[in-house]
Amino acid sequence: MRNPPRSVLLAAAGAATLVASAIVPVVSAQGATPACTVDYSVTNQWDGGFQGSVRITNNRAALSSWRLGFDFADGQKVTQGWNAQWSQSGSTVTAGNES
Repeated sequence: MRNPPRSVLLAAAGAATLVASAIVPVVSAQGATPACTVDYSVTNQWDGGFQGSVRITNNRAALSSWRLGFDFADGQKVTQGWNAQWSQSGSTVTAGNES
């Protein structure tokens, strides 16, 4: 599988419904359920771009606000996103709850 191209189209299907504020799943020594899980997949690819899907599942009590941060490879950019407020600074992408 080739590396994702520079131009990025992200679809965050369902991210606004089941999410967590601290997107760092932590499992204790007893194997407890993490606070949340994050699944990322490339759903479509073409010359110069791709479409991805990010699904965040909150495994705890409902939250009123949340934020997810991750880094893309140098040069990749989010050009569109759904179901979240998306921003990017350099290679760092942030998605958060919609107002």
